[in-house]
Amino acid sequence: MSPTNPLGSAGSDRLLDLLCDQATIGLSDAERAEFNALLSEFPELNDGSFERAAAAADLAYSLGAPVESMPAHLMRSIQAEGERIVAGMGRSSQSAGPLKFTTSRPARSDSLRMAGWLAAAAALVLAAIGWLRPAAPALTPDVIAPVAHTSPAQVRQQLLASATDAVLIKMADWDNPEQPGVTGDVVWSEAKQTGFLRLSGLKPNDPTIEQYQLWIVDSRGMNQRISGALFDAKPDPATGEVIVQIEPRIATLGAAAFALTIEPPGGVWVSDMTRRVVIGAKG
Repeated sequence: MSPTNPLGSAGSDRLLDLLCDQATIGLSDAERAEFNALLSEFPELNDGSFERAAAAADLAYSLGAPVESMPAHLMRSIQAEGERIVAGMGRSSQSAGPLKFTTSRPARSDSLRMAGWLAAAAALVLAAIGWLRPAAPALTPDVIAPVAHTSPAQVRQQLLASATDAVLIKMADWDNPEQPGVTGDVVWSEAKQTGFLRLSGLKPNDPTIEQYQLWIVDSRGMNQRISGALFDAKPDPATGEVIVQIEPRIATLGAAAFALTIEPPGGVWVSDMTRRVVIGAKG
């Protein structure tokens, strides 16, 4: 017979290694066979501690957010708890009396104590990870976080301030307009190939019947006019203005004039310009 320390046997140590690998990187077929054999000999060691610790770590790292350094006092507390557990291992072994000689598996009470220490150690890991993991935002069905929104009017002002070539073109009635009295302007940047149409007095339209379409006339002349916007009129409740971004379908070559017409739903490629509203040109 040979003395066997139930807390340090080669079989139990090997099983602990395999439990750790199973929870983190997985096992090969050969390791799985070895694991199953050792598990039948030391079933008390497989209490799920490694899986719980690995799952908590995976969750913490998968969040991908910056983490706060653990305070020194908390780190000291966790280290002290770990030292207490290790000291407890020694005291438990002493209270259990001298080791007995055996040729079989370790005493069940010692194995259970070992499993308990493993669970306590895993709990310390979870406590540390619980601090490192960023707190998830509280989700409540009644509270919706506000979404930052930049209004067309604000973007228009930004374009005026940032584009050194931005021009302001006044819009006014166009020969026998369908809606007399509509006024406004166009802000246009040739370099940025974008701009904004701003109108007051434009009537809301029925999108199932008609839509507004803005045309750009550049150096290629009226016959090559370019569609710059197709939109429905939705006046701002506070100002009564309609502000629409201008995005030409093809690049302009020196935009010189802008004209607004009323067209069928979906707009047209070439307008007959019969339903006119406003027009404006560079001075």
